[in-house]
Amino acid sequence: MMKIRPIVLGIILLFGLAACSGVELPFEIPALPGAGPVDVSEPAATATATPTYSRPTVAPTATATPRPTRKSPYPVGAATGVLDIGFQPIQVADAADLKPVMSIPQKQIWQSMVSADGQKLFVATSNGIYVYHVGGGLVTNWPELFTISDACAYCMAVNGDGSRFALVARNVGEWEIQIFDVAGIDATIRLTIPVTGAYTGTSNEARLALSPDGNLLAYSIGEDTLSIIDIATGGEVFSYSSSAETVSFSPASTWLVIRNGHILTLYPTQSWKNAITLNISSPSERGEFAISPDEKSIAFLTSSRLKVYSLETQKPIREVALSSYSSPPRSWMIRFNDNSTLGGFGMRWFDFNTRLVLDKIEWDINTGERLRAETQELIEPDMLNVLWGIPEIETPSQDNLELGTYVNFQFATSDMLIINEEHSACWLTIPTGDIRCYKDRNNRVFSSVMQAFRETREKYSTTLTQWNSGETVISTDPRPVMAISRDGNFVIMDIRTYTTDIYVRNFKLPSISIAGPMTTYAENTNTLVIGTTISPGLTAITGIQKVPRNVLFQKRGYLIFKPLAMDINGTVYYLQDDGTGGLVSIVSIAPKTYETTVLTTIHTPARPNAMAEANGVLAIGMQDGSVILANPKLQLDAIFQAFHSPIHKIAFSPEGRYLAIASDEGIRIYAVIPR
Repeated sequence: MMKIRPIVLGIILLFGLAACSGVELPFEIPALPGAGPVDVSEPAATATATPTYSRPTVAPTATATPRPTRKSPYPVGAATGVLDIGFQPIQVADAADLKPVMSIPQKQIWQSMVSADGQKLFVATSNGIYVYHVGGGLVTNWPELFTISDACAYCMAVNGDGSRFALVARNVGEWEIQIFDVAGIDATIRLTIPVTGAYTGTSNEARLALSPDGNLLAYSIGEDTLSIIDIATGGEVFSYSSSAETVSFSPASTWLVIRNGHILTLYPTQSWKNAITLNISSPSERGEFAISPDEKSIAFLTSSRLKVYSLETQKPIREVALSSYSSPPRSWMIRFNDNSTLGGFGMRWFDFNTRLVLDKIEWDINTGERLRAETQELIEPDMLNVLWGIPEIETPSQDNLELGTYVNFQFATSDMLIINEEHSACWLTIPTGDIRCYKDRNNRVFSSVMQAFRETREKYSTTLTQWNSGETVISTDPRPVMAISRDGNFVIMDIRTYTTDIYVRNFKLPSISIAGPMTTYAENTNTLVIGTTISPGLTAITGIQKVPRNVLFQKRGYLIFKPLAMDINGTVYYLQDDGTGGLVSIVSIAPKTYETTVLTTIHTPARPNAMAEANGVLAIGMQDGSVILANPKLQLDAIFQAFHSPIHKIAFSPEGRYLAIASDEGIRIYAVIPR
C-alpha cells in the first residue's frame, strides 16, 4: 500500500478551505452523548477600515484547449523501447522541439482538494490530475495537467460543484495560473494568468482560492500582493498588500477570508469595504475555523476550546471547553453539517508518524452539547482512503526501477543509461527497453560504466566488492563511498565530512585528499574534477589527473552552484551567482592552462541543480523543473519545462541525441521531434 503521510499536512490545510464551503465529513459518527462546560466570555470582534491600493491590473489571456493531437508515438514506457527515427544532436534552437521519447513515472501524491459540495476530490499527482467521486470511483484523469510538487497546500483550487478548477504551474521557468472549465470528463482551459516573481521553492510559496460560485479567483505568489480576479472579465476587483497566510471564500461566496496566524480578516465580496477582524485563538495555538452554510455563524476550534461567533453581530454565541487534554495536541478539521451542527475530527500522530489516533466529535452549537464522539486508532493509514474513501491511486509501472535518491546517472554508451540508486544499479537500453538491475536492500550499490559494486559497511571497516566476481576493490576504515569512476578504478570517499579522499583500486590508503565534503564531480577519460565545500559559501573545484595521480588545479570561489560538467577535451564548466539575483555566470576552466573565463551570463528562474554537456551545449536542470539549454561559445540559451518538480540529475548521451532527466516525477528521456 502506498504511504502518503507527507501530504497529511497539506490535507489538513486544504480542509480549512473546504470547511468554509460546507464539505461533508467522510465518515459516520455513532451516537455517544456528552457535553463540555459552556462559558461565553470572548470579547466582541472589531471592524477595520478598508485599505486602499494601487497596482497595475494583470491582463489574463485566454488560451485554447490543452489537448493537442499527438503527432508522434511518444512517450512510451521503459519496457517498450524507442523507435529511432533519426534523432539529431540536441542544439539550443531545439528547445521547443524536445519531446520525451521514454518515460519512467514515479508514483507520488502532491496535493488534494475537495469541491465545496463535498462530491468530488481533485488529486494532483506526479502523473497528472485525478478526479474521484468522494467515497466512490474514478471520474477522470488528465495526465497532461500538473501543478508544482513543492510543499504547497494551496496550489490547486476547486469551485462548489467541481465544474471549475485552477492550478499554479511553472511554464518555461515562469509562474502561471491556469483556470479550467470541466464538462463531463474533459477539462478546457479558460484563462491563463502570467505571474511575475522569483521562484525560491519555499513551503506554500503560492496561494490560490476559487469562490464556490466559481466567479472569483484569489491568488498570490511569494511576497506578491494578494489579487482577486473576476474570472468573467479577467479584471482585478480587489488587492490586499498585507501578509496573507491562507485565503478562502465563505460557502455562499459573500466573504473573502484572509488568515494570518490567529487573526481572521473577512471582506464582503460585494463591496470590499468594512472588513471585520476576528481572533480565533491565542498566538501559541493553531485554531481551525468553519463558516455555517447560511453564513450566520463562524466556529473556531483549538486544542482546548470551541468558540462560536455570530457573523451578523460579530459577538460570541457559545464557548465549549473540551473535556480531555491530548498529547500530542490534536490537529483539527471541522465543518458544519448544517446550520446548527458542527462536526470535526482531530488527528494525533505517534511513533514517528506511523500510528494515527483519530478523534471524531459532533456538537450542537446552540446548546454546546456534544452529540457524538468516537476515537479510532490506525496503523500506517492511507489518508486519502481514511478521509475521503479513495483507494490507492494506480499509476503506470516503474518497470522494476527504484527511483528517488540518485547516486549515479549517466550514459554508459550512446543508447544505454545507468540509473544508480542507493540500493540498486540498473542499465536501461533505450532502443529495446531492456532493463538489467542489481539490487541489495541491506547495502549500498554503486556502478561504473559496465559493472555493479556492493558497499559493505561494518563497525570498523568499509569493503567495496565487485558484484559478479566478489573481488574486493578496496577495504579500508569505516568511511562511506560517495562515487566510483566510469572505469571502476577510482573510488571517492567521505572522511567524516572533513575531507574527500580518492582511493585507487586495490590500494588500502588514499592517493589524494581534498579539504571538505564532496558536493559533485565530473570526469572524462583522463581527468576527475571534484567539487567540495571548504566553508559556508566557499567552494573548491579540484582537477585530478588519473594517470599519474596528480592534482592539476584547484579553483576556490564563493557563490558557486553545485553543478559541474566537463567535455571530452577536458574543459570544465561551472556556474557562479553574480550576486545580482537571477543572473548566473557560466565559467570555464581551460585544459592545460587551467585559466578561468566567464563565457556568458544567463537568467535562471530557479536554483540550478544539475548540469551536463555534449557538443558544446550545456543542459542545466533547475529546482522548478525547467531546463536551460546554453551554448556558451555562441552565447545562446533557451528554456523548456521538462518537469514540474525539482530536477535531481541530468545526462547527455555521448553524441547528444538523448537528454535524460530525473526528478521527483520520475525519469524522462528527451529527443528532438520536429513539429
